[in-house]
Formats: sequence, structure tokens, C-alpha cells
Amino acid sequence: MFRQSGGAASPSCGAPPDWRNMVLSPQSAARVLRSRAVALAARGDYADALAHLRQAAELAPDDAGILALMGEYHRTRQAYPAALRDLSEALSLDPEHSFAWASLGATRLALGDPAAALADLDRALELKPDYPWALIRRARVRRELGDPARQLADLERAVLLQPDSPWAHCERGDALHAAGRGAEALAHFDRALALDPEYTSAYASRGVALSRLGRHAEALADLDRALERDPSYAWARAQRDEVLRRLGERARPPGHGPEPGPTPP
Repeated sequence: MFRQSGGAASPSCGAPPDWRNMVLSPQSAARVLRSRAVALAARGDYADALAHLRQAAELAPDDAGILALMGEYHRTRQAYPAALRDLSEALSLDPEHSFAWASLGATRLALGDPAAALADLDRALELKPDYPWALIRRARVRRELGDPARQLADLERAVLLQPDSPWAHCERGDALHAAGRGAEALAHFDRALALDPEYTSAYASRGVALSRLGRHAEALADLDRALERDPSYAWARAQRDEVLRRLGERARPPGHGPEPGPTPP
């Protein structure tokens, strides 16, 4: 093997570069920081991810993608004013940034403005029709606006585009359950849990669907699984209490109402 004087391997030998001695351009450094931020966010560390993105934005202030990510991570942390600020700035730099429009729509729905949210998500889907995340978010808006037919249509398309998405299947299952199509809903919850056996809310939703189908023991088992994974899950606990009430009513002999309380003095 050829070596340079002093024993250092020649670059032709394929040795990795010494990053400590390399100087990156501002744009390249911003890309590195953005990549690290995405990795941190994937682990749920949004605070550190945002710190990386702020550094990246200083290096590349005209990068709409960095600002859009900052806005989305603020939205995820429920810091809605900061999300609106960063997403609006991203769209001022790039009015055709579909990710920013979709995140803005989700933010506006969280702030209680479904009409504005629908306009934003419509714009995101005009720019990128095959966008499952935006379709699922728009379906949630349609639910708030009382439009179950279009809600189901958006979710059906999301599942077709992303058949291995547990989230898409769970959302469609919830919508089908609300429409009174329990057996179809159950199939989607089953698929969501086959794809992600740790999906807490899918256990809770499947438990409710099973209970409505009269399968209370199975429902109780699913709700117990949800609460094992998240003991603070108040909705699942309330649904479990309701299933226990129904089981108690089934076990009570016919003609017997609830036991009377103590007679007041």
C-alpha cells in the first residue's frame, strides 16, 4: 500500500476524510445540522432538534425547508404561535412548499379554525396530490366540519398510497367506526396493530369497536393493553369503565335494576 511520508495513507487508498480539518460551506453545514435535527426529532427530542435547526437557519436564512421543519416541530410541541411564525416565513420564501402548507393547516386546526385549515391543506394537496400526511390531516378537518363522506374518501386514498402505514389504517378505522361500519373498522385496526404491535391508540380504538360489536371480553383485553402502555390515557380508561359497566349489566339477572342507595334520614 502506498503511503505518504510520515505514514499517512494516500487518499487513493480509500481512507475516510478527517472531518476535523475540513471547512464546510454555510449551505453544507446547514444541511448537516438539518439532517441531525431530523434524526433527533425521530427519537422524540424536538427541543434539541429545534436548537440544531436554529443554527441551520442562521447559516441559510433563505432556506424555506429549514423554516418549515422548525414550524412543524413547534406544532408537534404545541407551541402554536411559533409554528405559525416559522411556517408563514417559510411560505413567504417558497409559496409552493407543500410541507409548509400541510403543517400550517394542521396548526390552524389545532387552534380551532377548521375553515382556514381546510384551505391550507387543499393548497398542499393541489401542489402534491399524492401526499398521505396531508390527506389524513384534511380528513381530520372534514370530521370537524361534519363531512364524513369526504373524510372517508381522503382516508381511503391515504391507505391506498401508504398501505403499510399504521396511522393511516387506524385513522380510517376510527372513521369507519363513527360511520357505523364496525366490521370494516375492525379490519383496519387489526392491520394497524399487525404493522405496529405497540400502537397504543389502536388498541384503545379496537377495544371500543369490539365492545360495540358485543365482544366485551376482547374489548376489555385491548383497553387493558392500551392502559398498560400508557396509564395516563384518560380516554381509554373511560372506555374501559364503560365496557365494565356493560359487562356488569349482562351479568345482572333480568328484572333487577341497580341497587338502591342508602335511605336519607
